[in-house]
Amino acid sequence: MKKLILAFILSCTIICSAASCAPAEIARDDKSALETESSDIQLPEEGLPVDSLSPESIVYLGAFQLPDDGEEERQMYAYGGEALCYNPLNNSLFITGHNWYAYVSEITIPETKLTDNIFELPKAKVIKEFTDIKGDLFDDWTMEIPRAGLEVIDGNLFFCFGEHYEEDTKSGTHGYTSLDLSEAKKVCIVGDYLYSTNDYLFAIPNEFTDYFYGKDLLTGRFRDGGWSGMGPSLFAISTEDIMGADNDQRIEALPIIKYDDSFGGDDGNKMNNYSHADSWAGGAFISCAAGSAIVFVGTHGYGDTWYGFANGVVYPTSGDEDDVYPDVPDYPYDQRGWWNNDFRACIAFYDVNDAQKAIRGQIEPYEMQPYAFLDISEYMLAEKTDTDMQHLGASAYDYENNRLYVIELFADEGRPIVHVFTFE
Repeated sequence: MKKLILAFILSCTIICSAASCAPAEIARDDKSALETESSDIQLPEEGLPVDSLSPESIVYLGAFQLPDDGEEERQMYAYGGEALCYNPLNNSLFITGHNWYAYVSEITIPETKLTDNIFELPKAKVIKEFTDIKGDLFDDWTMEIPRAGLEVIDGNLFFCFGEHYEEDTKSGTHGYTSLDLSEAKKVCIVGDYLYSTNDYLFAIPNEFTDYFYGKDLLTGRFRDGGWSGMGPSLFAISTEDIMGADNDQRIEALPIIKYDDSFGGDDGNKMNNYSHADSWAGGAFISCAAGSAIVFVGTHGYGDTWYGFANGVVYPTSGDEDDVYPDVPDYPYDQRGWWNNDFRACIAFYDVNDAQKAIRGQIEPYEMQPYAFLDISEYMLAEKTDTDMQHLGASAYDYENNRLYVIELFADEGRPIVHVFTFE
């Protein structure tokens, strides 16, 4: 187990020059193309007004463990949890396992339990063993630090995959497969700047699709250091477009949230209280009796932020040849990246009314701002240290039963657990 943990840590260490690791100009297509031509579908004259979901309406229901790991890494839930979605046809969850493979498994949803002891939590059971739904579509990708999203809509499992580094946009990222986890045959491209589009996936509720140009799926990505934009990004896309696209064809993606990236400096439009060390890993469009909101789930930095090592050693980011680079600290402080001295498990709430204004062009996508941040650290079960930069993984929402599922990473050594919330 120690060797496995060490191997995972090494795989997640960013090994590159300062010029490539730090926010700097990279080769990519014109980002203005992100704002693709508006759909021919006419919107209703006015948006659908909704009451904003209050963070105080959240109710914690408890947590549960994932099934036991298989003997091989590709059959492990440990070091996984990058993607999660609810399957209403089976009252189950689809989840990705070990990040080096990002295979998909289907699991049951057991009764939750309120306890501080992880080992007292009920354990989910396997419905479908881990399966490689990617096939050979992503064979030329390095999946050591992947991004992935899953969502079930109309009896199909939609997915997206992304890499930690991917400057070009010539390969497809989004696709679909059947719920039996058959191998996908083709993928399409969403947007012209993959750092903003190929991580989380979540559905637009049916009652809202007419107000989003008929789009029924939301996708986006947050890339640390501001590479995706200084805050989570979000685009509306169509599952029909995904299913009807040719392989590697680009489909329409309408921007809802899109902040300036950091390549032009840190003074651009950004999320309020933004930190380069944030990690917004999942999202959901919540619509229930308590109200509606678009939420992002992740790890939010509240303290000082720096690029370098967890012990506070700063690594130069200018790329200047005269920069002096510090020695790499000893383990466990040897992982280089964006750090913060006050990481918290959080949910960011965005107003659905604002999202409707953004898709209509009444406000700019960079004007979208969260109306609340909710710190849910009190519900986490793992003891966190100053070397834990990511507390939460993916999330999923069950519209029928008003349940929000949130993955806590590394809760039991390398194994995630699932927390469950509702809104009342």
